[in-house]
Amino acid sequence: MRPAACAAAAPCRTGTSSPVSPSTTSWSRSRTAANSASGGFHPAPPVPIPCLPPSHYSRLMLTSTFCRAVAASGTAARLRPALIGLLLGAGPAAQAQQPAWTWRLHTAESSPASVQQVAQDAAGNSYVTGWFTRQLQLGSHTLQSAGGTDIFIAKISADGQWQWAVAAGGTSSDAGQGIAVAADGSITVAGSFAATAQFGPLTAQSNGGDDVFVGVLSASGEWRTLTTAGGPEQDQATALALDARQQAVVAGRFRGSAAFGATTLSSQADSEAFLAKLSPQGGWQWARQSVGQEQTVISSLGLDAAGSVYAAGYFAGTTRFGHAALTTSGTHDAFVAKASGDGRWQWATAAGGPSTDYAQAIAVSPQGNVFVTGSFSGQASFGSLQLSSRGGDDAYVARLSAQGGWQWVQTLQGPALEEGRAICIGPGESLYVAGRFSAAARYGPTGAPACQAGTDGFVARLTSEGQWLDFLGTGGPGADAVRSLTLGLRGQVLVGGVAETAAEATAGGATRLRLFAGSIIFPVRITADTY
Repeated sequence: MRPAACAAAAPCRTGTSSPVSPSTTSWSRSRTAANSASGGFHPAPPVPIPCLPPSHYSRLMLTSTFCRAVAASGTAARLRPALIGLLLGAGPAAQAQQPAWTWRLHTAESSPASVQQVAQDAAGNSYVTGWFTRQLQLGSHTLQSAGGTDIFIAKISADGQWQWAVAAGGTSSDAGQGIAVAADGSITVAGSFAATAQFGPLTAQSNGGDDVFVGVLSASGEWRTLTTAGGPEQDQATALALDARQQAVVAGRFRGSAAFGATTLSSQADSEAFLAKLSPQGGWQWARQSVGQEQTVISSLGLDAAGSVYAAGYFAGTTRFGHAALTTSGTHDAFVAKASGDGRWQWATAAGGPSTDYAQAIAVSPQGNVFVTGSFSGQASFGSLQLSSRGGDDAYVARLSAQGGWQWVQTLQGPALEEGRAICIGPGESLYVAGRFSAAARYGPTGAPACQAGTDGFVARLTSEGQWLDFLGTGGPGADAVRSLTLGLRGQVLVGGVAETAAEATAGGATRLRLFAGSIIFPVRITADTY
């Protein structure tokens, strides 16, 4: 946590009839009898951001508002005569004037825990995975750690009620990092484990340090299959995606040598990135790697309609993806790389400067554009586009062509710590981005909401051309972050992450983070050109 004084922002339109105090935490602490048993909480009023009144665009016959970031960019002046792309035009979102929580859950134990990834099925249920220590209470479901950190997988109903929860792991450190739901309702989870770990009735034994696991559960949470990979040192899965045939593509990092079925990868560097694919039966089909000098890590995966795989991450020194060689400009640089459906590297591109720069999440639109988010520090180059941070790390959102050319980049900048951690594609190639921000942060020409202290989480929406539309800050007096998000089938945005309590943030003791998950609706907006 980096403590910082947070400047108060004057409230504007919040979608409620009562004003919102800038000092009010956006985590609601008041339970109701109806949701107490499930661990649910009333959503607090959304944090205000400056907006233009609906009357400014009264001729458009809509009740939604336009954020100043859009107006300042000249977007409103370029509106086409036709109403192009109504976002989230059905259901409760149609009445929302600002992003607002529809439900939100978090734990109350003193034990650290985190949601690392969230997914949704065809019925609107949400699934989360991550890690926890000691004991985790999810509604009426109690999970007990076998030691160190353990894996959890949980199901949440469409209206925000815990349905079931299962744990996996052993006496060492184990974590779930990726989750995806197949068309048949089965759930695929990827992550890492060490020593001996139990996955329901299935037992896994690592080859030394951490090893990779990919497991499949039924829709009701029973473990069906378990596949592992690794070697004598540290091997971790950090990203997961399912292709059109519901086959799992997994990525991460390894050290030394790591066996993926009959394929063994090897490295002389501190760590290398791996990319691998499993058959529907759980066997490794192929595995590929980077070849670097120091460290290469894949943080996130995206797939296009043709089955090509896009990877985002960071590296130090030099690295190579097939014939594409990259060299850092500083300590760490961000990279984006593309591979064919059978794992052949096709291209790779880097971004960064003399300091530390990371790519944390990637998404590919149906139109073939590639979007990435992460953080940069100091001076950074994204192709011909140049950025300068305001203080420490600043967040960025960027678009690349399918051939890897940088097309635009937008920033969330502040004097302390800003970071993009998750990204997904919405209707009309709109973008939803999540992460964390600190005091006095700005996105485009607009000031972000006032944070409480340390860092707050955020979820924002942009057009496919990089114009900011909405920004929702959420958190309390501690260190909070949104680590994952996905677009729900009903138009809502599902998020997960960590939240730190005020007492622990100020007591000088060990930082304790608690997991949270929630659902957010965004207002209907008319956008220019690309929506």
